[in-house]
Amino acid sequence: MDSKNKNIVDFYVAANANKYTIVKQDPIRDYSKAEITVLACLDALFTHDYVDPEHDYDVHKVIKMILLDSVRDYLPLLPGSKKFQPLLDELDTKLTRETIQAKTSVFKTIIDSKGDNEELNTLLRNFKQLQTQIRKGHIYWAAKGDRIESDLEHTYGTLLIALGINCEYDYAINFDEIYETLLIHETDEIIIGDPTEFDGITKEERRNLTNNAVVRIFGNTKNGKHHMGRLQKFEDGDTIEGQYEHTIDKLEYDMQVKMYQMQGRYDFVNRPSNVATQSPRVLSIIAEGANDTFEVHYQYDKYRYRDFPCLRRMLEITRNL
Repeated sequence: MDSKNKNIVDFYVAANANKYTIVKQDPIRDYSKAEITVLACLDALFTHDYVDPEHDYDVHKVIKMILLDSVRDYLPLLPGSKKFQPLLDELDTKLTRETIQAKTSVFKTIIDSKGDNEELNTLLRNFKQLQTQIRKGHIYWAAKGDRIESDLEHTYGTLLIALGINCEYDYAINFDEIYETLLIHETDEIIIGDPTEFDGITKEERRNLTNNAVVRIFGNTKNGKHHMGRLQKFEDGDTIEGQYEHTIDKLEYDMQVKMYQMQGRYDFVNRPSNVATQSPRVLSIIAEGANDTFEVHYQYDKYRYRDFPCLRRMLEITRNL
């Protein structure tokens, strides 16, 4: 098991470079390869809602093609990724509805191509707002650098973890559902921002804010009920897929903290003073000996992974990088 988990961690660390690889220049914030990939997947997912039946395509296949294409240089780190090679071969050599849609979605994202459906265009413009929504946890701990992780880049990281698990393990869970939910799991932040437990907001209050936000975003779209149902399962965590989605979401944040730690982007000694760094539990963890930013996060979050052996081991391996 450890070799499989190490493969996934090594893959995540390597493919994390796509968060810093600039693909598209923008006056406000340049788009990374990770962000373009997620927006392309979102384009494919929601374009599918409006496509004519005679032009229907396998949307989950398209999402995997786009994601796999973005990490093809790193796939050798995942021996189990060989099972997905036929998808890349098809993308490279065939003109099918799926390959055409995969390439079209990426192209549309890079050049801001507009379609005829204004409802779909509005939805995709809204998703682009996640590119300038910076992750609150990294702000609290004052991660240094010109480029701090956006919601879109965080989403990309969760997809990397899910893909790694899908490659290395033969779990009887619906990974297509997991990919789809992870793609949209941050969309509420278009409206509500990124409130955290440190901001004095309860889980129930956050749930209500999220529910109201997704109704505003998806309520009038063609398959809005389907997408809101996916997000409800994510929030409820009463299915194995929902539980994995929720835990992968947390793990990706902790792993990204480690990436910043390794890059020297935290000043733990001169850490800022705010509601997160001065919370009683964080201060207790520091008093007990935690001496860097990742170790605080590790001690704070490790209980969350107790029911997921592979995710727990991935966190341990990340700790020892």
